[in-house]
Amino acid sequence: MSEPKIPSELVYSADQRYANVVMSRNEVSMTNATPAFTYTGNNRVEFRITSSNFIDPASLELYANLSTVLTGGTTVHTSTNATKYLPEGTMSLFSDITLSSASGTVIEQVSNAQVLGQIVHNLSASPQYLDSVGSFANNQAQSFDRRSADGVGVKLRISAHKLLGFLSCGKYIKPSSFGGGLILTLTMSPDSTLGVTRGNGTAVTTLSQVVLVYDDLMVTPAYADLYRQDYESQSFRIGFSAWGSQAVNVAAGTAPRTIPFSGNARRCKALCAVSRIKNNVLSSSFPSTAFLSSGYASHNFEISGVRYPQGSCNGYAQAQEEQIKYLRAKMDCQMGSNQNMTQVSTDWVESTGDDRSSQLNGKFMAVFDSEKVASHDQSGIKLEPGSCQFNLTQDFAVETEVTICWLYDRYVTLSESQIMIDY
Repeated sequence: MSEPKIPSELVYSADQRYANVVMSRNEVSMTNATPAFTYTGNNRVEFRITSSNFIDPASLELYANLSTVLTGGTTVHTSTNATKYLPEGTMSLFSDITLSSASGTVIEQVSNAQVLGQIVHNLSASPQYLDSVGSFANNQAQSFDRRSADGVGVKLRISAHKLLGFLSCGKYIKPSSFGGGLILTLTMSPDSTLGVTRGNGTAVTTLSQVVLVYDDLMVTPAYADLYRQDYESQSFRIGFSAWGSQAVNVAAGTAPRTIPFSGNARRCKALCAVSRIKNNVLSSSFPSTAFLSSGYASHNFEISGVRYPQGSCNGYAQAQEEQIKYLRAKMDCQMGSNQNMTQVSTDWVESTGDDRSSQLNGKFMAVFDSEKVASHDQSGIKLEPGSCQFNLTQDFAVETEVTICWLYDRYVTLSESQIMIDY
C-alpha cells in the first residue's frame, strides 16, 4: 500500500483555502440509558458516537452523579461518619478504558487505568486543576473526605477518559468514517479500589445519570467536499500518544530483581513503574494507588541491553529528579508542583484520626523520560517484546505487584474503509 495521504485538517498544516474550516460548534449531550452503574451490577459504561459530522475529540467530557453508601462494621450510613471513607480521584474510577470503532477495531485501550490515573495525577496535574475537572474536593484535607458519602450523590466531571491519548490528537474527526462510529467503554474498578473504608465497613459506589458531552462541528462546504473526495474515499493517518501497561507479581526478598515486561513500540517517550503490596491491591483498608516507597535503593529500565538512565537511578533524591524531568512527558494537563521528599520516600499509613498527613505519602515512582535520549523532538527508544526489563533494588517484605507503564506513539490509518493500527 502506498504511503497514506495526510489531510490538512487532520494533521494539520492546512492549505490557505481551507485554513478556517470550522463555521460553528454545537454541544451534543448523550445520556446513558442505564440508570445506575456499580462494580457488582452494571459495571460497563458505554457510549456510541455515530455522527456523520466532524467532532472535536478534545471536547469530550464525562459527567455523572456519584454516591457512596457505607455499611457494616463500625461504619454506619450517616453523614456524621463521612470521615470513615477516603476516596480516590475520578481518574481512578475505572480499571479499563477502551475506544474502538463500531466495526470492532480497538483504536486505544488503557489497562490498569486506576493505577495509571494516579500516576498521571501525581506527575502532570495540579490539585487545583483536578479539583476543577472532577477530583474530589476536600480530599484528605477536611473533616469530610467526600460529600457524597451520605448516599445522596454529587454531580462531578469525570477525568478518567482523559487518559486516552486519541482525544488529545489535536485533529477534528468524523466518527462515521471509523467503521460506522466510535465506541467509548469504561469498566468500573472494584469497589475496594475506589476508596479506603475505616472500621471494617463496606463502601458501595454508584454512578448514575452518566452523560457524555462533545462539540459537533459545522465545516465549510468547500472543506466537506475536499474531505469526501480526497480523504474519506482514499486514506489518512492520525498519530497520538498512548499508554501501555503491565502488572507483574514479584516475590518477597531483599536482593535486586529483574522484572521483564512486554513493551512494543517504535517510539517510547517515557517509562514509569510503581509497586503495591499484593494483598493490599483489593483491600478496602488500603488505597490501590498508595505506591510502596520503603526499601528502595536504585532502579533502571533495560531496553535491548541498554540501561536507562545509563548510570542507574540511585536513591530517593535522584529518583525525584527523574520525576521532575518526566513532568514534560504528558502535556495534556495543567502542570502542578512535584511531590515533596516525604511523600516520595515514605509509605502510606492508615489513619483513623484527624491528622491525614500520612495518607499523602506513598508517591514513589520509578520514571525515565526517554525523549531526552536524543537531541530533537522525535527522540525516544524502541521497545520490542522480549527485550524489555525493569531492574529494581528494593526490599519487599511480602509479595508485591509492580505495574510498569510506557508512553508511546500510536497511529490509526483509515484506507478504503479499512482501519489499521500501528505503533
